[in-house]
Amino acid sequence: MRRVSLWMQMSLDGYTEGPNGEFDWPIVNKELHTYFVDELRAMGAFLYGRKVYDGMVAFWPTADTDPSSTALQAEYARVWKPMPKIVFSRTLKHVEWNTTVVGENIMETDHEAETPTRRGPRTVRRCRHRIDLHAARLDR
Repeated sequence: MRRVSLWMQMSLDGYTEGPNGEFDWPIVNKELHTYFVDELRAMGAFLYGRKVYDGMVAFWPTADTDPSSTALQAEYARVWKPMPKIVFSRTLKHVEWNTTVVGENIMETDHEAETPTRRGPRTVRRCRHRIDLHAARLDR
């Protein structure tokens, strides 16, 4: 079984979003963005919940051709677009960009078949937090 690692951005006081659910507060400088791109390039797939997937798909598919994007944003877009993505959602019905939706039962989905040529860990980023897919549930 492959590893799953958690990547989560959080403020120093423990918040993961603004008061209205917005995610416009992180400051990602060149050094941090370079680290993200370097780490994520080696991954085997990205795992998302529906809300994060919605935010990612609203920006990254065109970031490499958008003249207002930085060079680092364009580079990450080129990593993000072909990367296999798995979205955990009971409500999402239509997906693009090499994405699979897992609904009610994570154990009935053949994830290995989704990424036959990618052998990296199924992670968003390497870190100390590990999750066993057999223990993951979609109850919440």
